[in-house]
Amino acid sequence: MSHQDVENIHIICTDPRIQKFYHDWLEQNNLWGKFDTIKHENPILSFLDPKSKDIYLERIGNYIKLHNPKKIILIDHTNCGAYNLYGYNFTDLENELSIHHVNNKKVVDLIAQSYPNFKFEIKTIIIGANDECHWL
Repeated sequence: MSHQDVENIHIICTDPRIQKFYHDWLEQNNLWGKFDTIKHENPILSFLDPKSKDIYLERIGNYIKLHNPKKIILIDHTNCGAYNLYGYNFTDLENELSIHHVNNKKVVDLIAQSYPNFKFEIKTIIIGANDECHWL
């Protein structure tokens, strides 16, 4: 089986509350077979962790060799348990979004240092009170 080029790398959390919403977005935009994925409990934070960042940068390098993606899409979400595991405490949604924005920018800058030819997009899923999801 030969490897094919893909358009994007999606960096996304495994939170089960966003899975159907993400799946529906993939369907609506005909994206199946057009992306690689870095997916686990908030991998955005893993890029900022000195113990794991090189592993994730290496994965991007492997995806470049295998599938030639041109863009990285960070798909972030609010109310993330991994942020709690990393010691973040938010006072309100505005504070949470502000900190996510800063962290996402750091990840974009970090990846761009190693792979400057990528385009980047940041998408944020808001998880509401009843676990309903919508794009910011």
